[in-house]
Amino acid sequence: MTQDNARGDLLKGLVLRAYYTADPALDLDTEWFLSTFAYPRETLEAYLEANNGSTAGYDGPVAIDSLKFDIDDGNIESALQSARWLAAHLANKYGDKNLFIWFSGSKGFHLEVVLDPVPCAPGLHQVARALATRIAAEVNIKIDTDVYSAVNLFRAANTRHARSGLFKIGLELDDLLDGKGTAVWIRSRATSPYEVDCPVPGVGADLSKDLPEASRDVPRPLPYGEAPRIHLNDKTRYFIGRPEILDPGERTRTMVSAAMNLAAYSTRDDLIRAMLMESALEIGLVREYGEAEILRQIGNGIKRGTPAMASGDENGRPTS
Repeated sequence: MTQDNARGDLLKGLVLRAYYTADPALDLDTEWFLSTFAYPRETLEAYLEANNGSTAGYDGPVAIDSLKFDIDDGNIESALQSARWLAAHLANKYGDKNLFIWFSGSKGFHLEVVLDPVPCAPGLHQVARALATRIAAEVNIKIDTDVYSAVNLFRAANTRHARSGLFKIGLELDDLLDGKGTAVWIRSRATSPYEVDCPVPGVGADLSKDLPEASRDVPRPLPYGEAPRIHLNDKTRYFIGRPEILDPGERTRTMVSAAMNLAAYSTRDDLIRAMLMESALEIGLVREYGEAEILRQIGNGIKRGTPAMASGDENGRPTS
């Protein structure tokens, strides 16, 4: 949706209300999606005209009216526990009146905090990602950070999930926290849509302090000729700084990913091994697999991440 003036806000409010209230005029049996962000009309229309009507690659200004979280652990029981922790934290941090909780219709949960108006700005989607990542780390859960691309879509409320046949339905915070909202109970309710109260666009939580703080985590474009700074991705930062919060089944893979990330910036091999081995010892990987195997896997990550090898074979020759 575009964000331009009061008319645009009114239109978005009407669309949201229709889905929140499960308006029978809508085809709720069909999958529908709404944009995560809003856009300046003229900027978006100019991009579409220059890009054959496609939003692919758009990285211009966006605005946000809610901070969204997508929890999908691949297992509804695990995702439900993560949703409980995050919901309680968000309600305490921003107020339960600003919090909306949804079962996704499959195996995950969507949470969103309705916000006070946040002016349209370049890179705001990256700041939203940084803030959501910070908040998720405060309760030691994982969220899908891919949903914060500038043109990402979110499943519309009360629409049916094509694969599961279940609907994306709203959940009450109390039901989620008091034990009533079990996975079985939630799935049984999701066989039909449910009307929920619709938020008032532009009236919600104040992020005037949180967003500027989170913006410090966003890499800045470098002036021409300035040496690049190392940007550690989330997996690398978690493995080095907080390895204990990683899912046990993902720890070895995350270690290799961290080795690749560090090697991409020509970090010394012995320094990479020293940093990652410390975390591997802390969370028991060395005890489980043995020091030689852990060093071998770190070495594989270094080879795969080293710039000279990134697009070649094991001898550095270009591959077709």
